[in-house]
Order: sequence, then C-alpha cells, then structure tokens
Amino acid sequence: MITSTFIIAIVVYFVFNFAFTAPWNLFVFKKQYDEMTGAVQREHPIMPLGMLAMLIEATAMAVIFSMFYTGGILQALELSLLIGLFSFLYGALVVPVKFKIEPVRKEVALELAHGITQFVGIGLIFAFIFS
Repeated sequence: MITSTFIIAIVVYFVFNFAFTAPWNLFVFKKQYDEMTGAVQREHPIMPLGMLAMLIEATAMAVIFSMFYTGGILQALELSLLIGLFSFLYGALVVPVKFKIEPVRKEVALELAHGITQFVGIGLIFAFIFS
C-alpha cells in the first residue's frame, strides 16, 4: 500500500541523491573523473537515464524500508548500506573491470567514498522518515 511516508521517502531519496551526486560527479571530482576515464566518458551525461535510475532506486529503498525497518538509526544504516552495496560496489569494482580507467585505485576509492557517504546519508534520513 502506498502511503504518504512511502511517497515522502521516494521524493527525499531522489532530491538528496541528486543534490549529493550531481555536484560530486560534475564539479567536486570532475577533474579526477575526467583524468581517469578519458575517452570513455560522455561529454554530456544522459541525465534522464540517471534520474530514472534514482527513481527506481528510491522506490526499491522505500519498499524495503517499509517492509523491514523496525526502528533505530543503526538498523537504518545497516539496511541502507546493505542495499547500497549493489550500487556502489558495481561502480567501484565492476566498472574498472570493463573499462580502461586509470588509476584503478583512485576509481575504487572515489566510488567507495561516494557510495558509503551517499547511503549513510540516506540511512539517516530514512530513519527519520520511517520512525
């Protein structure tokens, strides 16, 4: 059943992710990503695909939290990081396997830092929303 909490969680996830991820990738670490990826990076990201991914992720997170979250910041962080592992480990460990990204350790470090920070933030926010 779709509740107001569910809708709020989706909207907040989407807004937080966009507000956190866009500056991370397009401004704060843009130079590092450009240096690592070179010719394989798009000059202009396909924003609608990224936004669709965030909407699907937001919905999945809201479903999982509405089903399994029983309370507390620690459980919210555990759920959020567990769910986020699939996302940020793909970027950190699988992308360098498929594409020539050098140095690999920098890609791994940036993606792990981004993913952990992102999903800790979401976990804290969802603890508040679902409490």
